[in-house]
Amino acid sequence: MKRQRDLSKWPTQFEYPSPQDFLSSELQSGVHSIRIGQQFIDIYVENRSSEVTLVNFNAAVPSRITTVPVLLGHSLTKSTGINLVAVSDPTLAMGDVDLTVTWYLGNQETGKLPPVLAPLIQHALSSVKTKRTILFGASGGGYAAVLYGQFFPDSIVFGVNPRLDLGARPAAAIDKYLAAAHNSDASMEDAAGKEFLPGKLSNLYKKSLPFDLCIYQNLGDKNFLNHQLLPFATDLQNDPRLFTKVEWIRPGHVVPQGARLRHIVSCLSSGKSREDAIINAGFTPTVLNSRDSNLAKRYAHLNTW
Repeated sequence: MKRQRDLSKWPTQFEYPSPQDFLSSELQSGVHSIRIGQQFIDIYVENRSSEVTLVNFNAAVPSRITTVPVLLGHSLTKSTGINLVAVSDPTLAMGDVDLTVTWYLGNQETGKLPPVLAPLIQHALSSVKTKRTILFGASGGGYAAVLYGQFFPDSIVFGVNPRLDLGARPAAAIDKYLAAAHNSDASMEDAAGKEFLPGKLSNLYKKSLPFDLCIYQNLGDKNFLNHQLLPFATDLQNDPRLFTKVEWIRPGHVVPQGARLRHIVSCLSSGKSREDAIINAGFTPTVLNSRDSNLAKRYAHLNTW
């Protein structure tokens, strides 16, 4: 069963026949549906007259959610009073409900999504006159947030237990994505895979991160810690814009409670500068010094639980 399109929960809706029409429009709060081919890119804008805006990229969408678009982030931003730009991944409408995450990469209808979607998000940010942008995502949504960060220099990217390499453990459901998005049984090494799947995100930022990257990692999430965070942080270990915060929640791929997340977002939204906000949120730089020459050793105790 495929997810059906249903916008009944949002009373204020706007539809545009093309991305160009959206980019030339003045935006109001509500759901903005931009047609591209036979699909829609849906963006929810909530203008709370704040100088800070959070852009929400969804993590895996449970199979029990049978409708699209999926536009989240309201509870994460309401209590802090910051603006929200929530984006639904259009590829979720192409597969059955067991297609839960597609990393905002695009499909046959949209083409590569990042260069198409990034200007739409930028226009939404301009419409609310944001001065500080926070790109947020957990797990697969964290992958999208880090990927799209390249289009938003000097933003804050906040990833929670983020996937950072589609080719590393734990195995990503790439086969489901390629089948739904490209009607293909290809792999990462075939044409569709090479064109649409960026793979290891650290390769994008070898020279330097153009944004401040704040990664929150659950210590009990052993797979993501060892095979996602540590290799990525080791690759970028001398980048002064990479920050981490590691805390024990419980074993498994789980995120902190909502109140904890809201506290971190509140800290990232306040402060006179991004640097002050990041430190106040409890993140620390990962730049290594002469007494700390191996990033893995810093977290060696994490494998003892």
